[in-house]
Amino acid sequence: MRKMLSGYWFLQTLQFKKQSSSKKPFVSVTCSEYFEQKNVAWYELPTESYFLLDLHFGGTFNWAKQQMNATLSVNNLLDEGYFNHLSLIKTIGIMEMGRNVVLQLKIPFGVKSTVKS
Repeated sequence: MRKMLSGYWFLQTLQFKKQSSSKKPFVSVTCSEYFEQKNVAWYELPTESYFLLDLHFGGTFNWAKQQMNATLSVNNLLDEGYFNHLSLIKTIGIMEMGRNVVLQLKIPFGVKSTVKS
């Protein structure tokens, strides 16, 4: 557990990787538990506890002689409605983002130097 400003939260990530493969596939599951915030200052509002579950899948592949890394992530998989305790907009009733799907593609570029030393 980690003390953050005015509350406690717990974060655990479980990751599976296949190191011997050239494609380096991985699967990652992240569980985040944020505890109820009742002991607040006079200018703060209490916040209920919430649980978030994230999934990440990815790997490396080659396409047209170019190596690329791809990751598909699903954040807040359970579509939990919640208020972040430190949010500036929770007082007007706007919750944090629900389920979010992200496709990330990383293409490394090599820069060749023409300067001789």
